[in-house]
Amino acid sequence: MNSITSSHETHTHVSPTGRRRGVRFWIGRILLGLLALLLALAAVGASYEALATAIDRRVSAPSGRLVEVDGHRMHISCTGQGSPTVVLEAGAGTPSGVWAWVQPEVAQQTRVCAYDRAGLGWSEPGPRPRDAGSVAQELHTLLQRAGETGPFILAGHSLGGQYALMFAQRYPEEIAGLVLIDAQHPDTMFRIPEAQAVYRQQLQQANMFVILSRLGIVRLLGMGSADPRLPEDAQAALNMAKNTTDFITAYQAELQAIPTSRDQLHAAGDLGDLPLAVVSATEHGMPAELESYTIGLQRELAALSTNSRHDIVTGADHGSLVAEQSDSQRTVAAIRSILALARGNT
Repeated sequence: MNSITSSHETHTHVSPTGRRRGVRFWIGRILLGLLALLLALAAVGASYEALATAIDRRVSAPSGRLVEVDGHRMHISCTGQGSPTVVLEAGAGTPSGVWAWVQPEVAQQTRVCAYDRAGLGWSEPGPRPRDAGSVAQELHTLLQRAGETGPFILAGHSLGGQYALMFAQRYPEEIAGLVLIDAQHPDTMFRIPEAQAVYRQQLQQANMFVILSRLGIVRLLGMGSADPRLPEDAQAALNMAKNTTDFITAYQAELQAIPTSRDQLHAAGDLGDLPLAVVSATEHGMPAELESYTIGLQRELAALSTNSRHDIVTGADHGSLVAEQSDSQRTVAAIRSILALARGNT
């Protein structure tokens, strides 16, 4: 039996170019899939952040009231009676709950107000930049709209000291005294190389945290936390506030505005004979020579007025003067000393 077979065999050849095109095709598909997954996760994270923020706002109430200022609402909480009224200005990116130890003590002798700057705590984000001049102007409007009349004693901690100082220099007729609590000298970030490095690191972290907060990651991981030395109820409120996108964005803006604030404060001049108390910590985690230099900057702040006192609290750190119960009593004492001077001048 004869079989019929082809005299030619057929072979399929895949060229190297074809192989490369196939690999590129599948790599492209995988990358597109990963991109789609990332976008989906980002959408879920953003929705989680928005929903969690809305829930927080509904289930917890501000301690004070919300007042309309330049198209956004700002939170202010006032207690006590008497004059002058003490206004508390917290540090960079810090809501008013940080004054949990200080405000009740001061309220025993006079009226005292703590407030949240735009974007912090219960205050809504505002249209103005976060430099010292803008913050002072917003505070001035807030006090007017809230019906709080001067004279005022401003007490500012850390970067809040710059805002308090600017308010005193812009509205001298409404100021009876000033207390600077381990306040940041306008030149701190520019004279000390180590402080410059910390400043750049803080800015980088803030920029990264803004992105992470919008995806809900900061809230999910609880990356913002209050000082554990504060009362538990204050810690809970601060922990809630510090994990929101509005808070982190406001904190970023305050850091970015530090060079502008420095220029504004240099142009503003000194305080004449305004009653001034400067309270300084000695422990900032720096070498001894830098700690000494920092105290020198604090002395420069005290020299802004011919009617000043400078209290150095040995062993206190930057945060303990407001967050730790015993050290905060030195802050309360300084406020009371300026209150007594102001009452003696009226």
